[in-house]
Amino acid sequence: MTHASRRGSLWLIACLLPVLLGGCSLLDLDRDVTPDTSDRDRWEDQDLSDYRYTLSILCFCIPLGDLHITVRADTVAAVDVNLDLTGQGYSPADSMAFVERSRGNARTIDDVFDQIHEARVRGAHRVNVSYDAERRYPTDVYLDYEENIADDELGLTLRDLVPLTP
Repeated sequence: MTHASRRGSLWLIACLLPVLLGGCSLLDLDRDVTPDTSDRDRWEDQDLSDYRYTLSILCFCIPLGDLHITVRADTVAAVDVNLDLTGQGYSPADSMAFVERSRGNARTIDDVFDQIHEARVRGAHRVNVSYDAERRYPTDVYLDYEENIADDELGLTLRDLVPLTP
């Protein structure tokens, strides 16, 4: 094979490879950007309506702290918040106000699935989700609703899921 024909063959391979591998997950840099109900279905198949987990919310908003959420009968039943801002210059009253505001952000795992779905329906610029390998609940969620708007992003981290007996 001559140098020119070898170069032509390499050029052809370089041009065709991305087309041939277009559906390959190795080229999918934005994981989980299309609606996929299989994880939610697998979560719902477990029929967990009573559980406890920890939720961390990352956003450009007031300090929220970790929310330790107890869900009973698919409803938020209790929320404990680890947040003390008195050492950061906030008064005890302001610190308590932040704790109460944090409690208002508690949600069930089904609520998180709904929020992911809503972001996709709204055409959010970026929806990245990672799931627990065993239970298939979202563990890391990153939502960026508008590409060119600062501070509209929302990050959620869910961890330490413990099923409870009804």
